Amino acid sequence: PKDSALLLNRFIGWCRELTGGIVYVWMGSSPFLIINDTELAEQVLKSTQFMTKGYLYRFLLPWLHTGLLTSAGEKWR
Repeated sequence: PKDSALLLNRFIGWCRELTGGIVYVWMGSSPFLIINDTELAEQVLKSTQFMTKGYLYRFLLPWLHTGLLTSAGEKWR
């Protein structure tokens, strides 16, 4: 779908119906992990393995600078 809200709702529906809360998808050449379960999200967010942000976050830096969404490492923690 061309409407991003509709696409997001479709992914959330797939998370609930097919996988119990987690979907890994490719959009073009980029992988995305979509989590719709609070316990799974907590495990991912607590992990120190995934502290580096993906390249897409670079586009937000001029607008948001290094806040909670765009920072990494100790600043994000």
